[in-house]
Amino acid sequence: MGLCSKLCKKFRVTTDSKHDYRIVENVLKRQFKQDSPSKAWVSDIAYIPVKEGFLYLTTIIDLYDRKLIGWSLSRGIVGFP
Repeated sequence: MGLCSKLCKKFRVTTDSKHDYRIVENVLKRQFKQDSPSKAWVSDIAYIPVKEGFLYLTTIIDLYDRKLIGWSLSRGIVGFP
């Protein structure tokens, strides 16, 4: 029947904590439930593999209602070498 197992790639750490960039204070302190809109916005970056390499998807959501505030798709991360 042509069946074969699907092999998973081994997890690889990509975070580099040994850098000279400024580290911003954690003002959210894991308070993910907010009682009013626009009090706390959070952001994340996703790496999307494509034929030419990677695309970077950045999203921003409001923690009050978890709705998307904005997004950006780019070929590189702005502000990083």
